[in-house]
Amino acid sequence: MTERKILGLFSSLWLLVSCMHSSHTTKPDVSLEDKDYYEELFRSLPKPYALTEAQEELVIYKFYSPWCQSCLEELANLQNFVNKKGSQCKVFLFSIENVSGGLVQNGIQVHYMEGLFEKTKYQQVPLTFVFRNKLLLGKYTMPIDYSDGFRH
Repeated sequence: MTERKILGLFSSLWLLVSCMHSSHTTKPDVSLEDKDYYEELFRSLPKPYALTEAQEELVIYKFYSPWCQSCLEELANLQNFVNKKGSQCKVFLFSIENVSGGLVQNGIQVHYMEGLFEKTKYQQVPLTFVFRNKLLLGKYTMPIDYSDGFRH
């Protein structure tokens, strides 16, 4: 087996194991040094994904995989949260795998942008970034409990 195939197999296994973790959190994982990097990363995206283009108070960037059971379970909770927030919330759902146009998961349009997941510096899903007023509120590496509405 070539080194590239072994690395790919290891990465896939790591994603699968990390995805199997099913506990939920509302506690963000973000440091001050991360804030600038992620705010710039999401501001630099092309329209309509760019953070500066979003007029909504709350903007959520969610990375998931269609084979990740905890990701799929969380999407139902996310959809309920979005339905309650209405126009006060904008969600960009990104698959870590290339998907054909028009895919919808739990009522949310799925997008793919080559290289974006790698720029997040993470190798696991679900992965979520939440912004309020264009500032990073939190980075989550576990499924989220949306019930508190990010009031922490």
